[in-house]
Amino acid sequence: QCFPDMGCCAEFDMDLNGASCGCNLNFYLVDMPVGFPGKGGDYYCDAQCFPDMGCCAEFDMNEGNANVQQVTNHACTGDYGDHPDWRCHKWGQPMDKTHTRQFGQGTGTIDSSQP
Repeated sequence: QCFPDMGCCAEFDMDLNGASCGCNLNFYLVDMPVGFPGKGGDYYCDAQCFPDMGCCAEFDMNEGNANVQQVTNHACTGDYGDHPDWRCHKWGQPMDKTHTRQFGQGTGTIDSSQP
């Protein structure tokens, strides 16, 4: 109830230790409900805009695994240059390319084994 005017704060913990490469854990917020029910009878929507599901803005608060983490905004402004059929930005904006030096262990990485 409080996210529209950001009159609150949220805190969460995610244990990513068991999520290795090839696994994607995602905690995200979407602008729901969409105005019509999907195939499952619910009113779910996200920025991927799958057929027979709603299309709405999405904010990935934490996406990744034990080796990489990312925060992504998927806006729905409708102007995506090379992708005129997109209603929302499926890859996220701003699109920040992940570099191999950001993966795994080392001094330039986040230790996801620690709280």
